[in-house]
Amino acid sequence: MSEYQYYEFHAIDRPLSEKEQAEVGSYSSRSEVTPTRAVFTYNYSDFRGDPLKILQKHFDAMLYLTNWGTKQLVFRLPRSLVDVKALAAYRYQDLISTSATKSHIVIDDDLIAVAAEASVANQEAVAFDIEKQIAKLSEPERLAFLVKVARGDHQVNVQLLKRLKELAPKQRERSAPSHTPRRKASELLSAAAVRLARRKKLESQKADKARIKRLNAMVQQEPEMWKQIFDLIKTKQTNAYDKAVKLLTELRELAQQFGRLEEYESRLGQIQQV
Repeated sequence: MSEYQYYEFHAIDRPLSEKEQAEVGSYSSRSEVTPTRAVFTYNYSDFRGDPLKILQKHFDAMLYLTNWGTKQLVFRLPRSLVDVKALAAYRYQDLISTSATKSHIVIDDDLIAVAAEASVANQEAVAFDIEKQIAKLSEPERLAFLVKVARGDHQVNVQLLKRLKELAPKQRERSAPSHTPRRKASELLSAAAVRLARRKKLESQKADKARIKRLNAMVQQEPEMWKQIFDLIKTKQTNAYDKAVKLLTELRELAQQFGRLEEYESRLGQIQQV
C-alpha cells in the first residue's frame, strides 16, 4: 500500500496576494492554491516546506491527514484574542499543544465539540449590558473600533467583546456561577472519543444507505457499462484503460452486492480475450 499525505490550509482573516500564492505554490508541484485555500497531496514523497511555518506566515487553519492514521488540526489565533495562560490547562502531550509565539492549538473537531458543551452556561454567567459597557469606552477607543469595523476587520467583534468584559469585572463576579465544573484535558479526550465513535457509526450507516441506493440505480445501467468497457479496451489507449478499470471496479461491487460474482468473473474472462 502506498503512502498518502494530505495538507489543507485556509486563510480566514484575509486572502493571499498573488505574490503569496506564488510562494505557497512553489513548495510543491502537487499544489492547488487560491487566495483563501491551499491543498497539497502526496503519495510517494514528503512536503518540502515546514507546514507550521507556512501556517504561521500565510494561513489561519491547517488540516493534515495520512493513511497511517495521523490527524492534525492546527489554528493560528491572533494574540490579541487569546489568553495563552488559560490555554495552558488544556495542554496534553502529543495531542494538544499551544505556543506563545505562534498562538496555535493542535486539536480535533470532536474535542472542540465536547469542550464547547459547557461553554454556553459559562457564557451566560458572564453576560453583561453591552450598551452600558460601550459607554465606558474612551473616545479614542470607540473611534479605533469604528475604524476597524469600516475596514472590515474580522476580529473586531471578538476584540470589542473582550474589552467590554474587562470593563465589567464587578458584574461578572456577581453573576451566578456555572454549575458545570471545569474539566481536565483527559476528561475532554475521553468524551471526544465517545463522541467520535458515535459520529463514525452514524456516518457509516449513512454511507451504507447511500451505497445501496447507488448500486440499485446501477442495475439498469449494467448492460451499457459492459459495452463501454469493451469499447474502451479496443481503443488500446492508457486513459481508456483507466476508465475501463474504474467501471470494472463498480461492476464488481455490484456483483458482490447481489451475489453474482460468478457471472462477473465469466464476463471478465471474455474481456481478457479481447
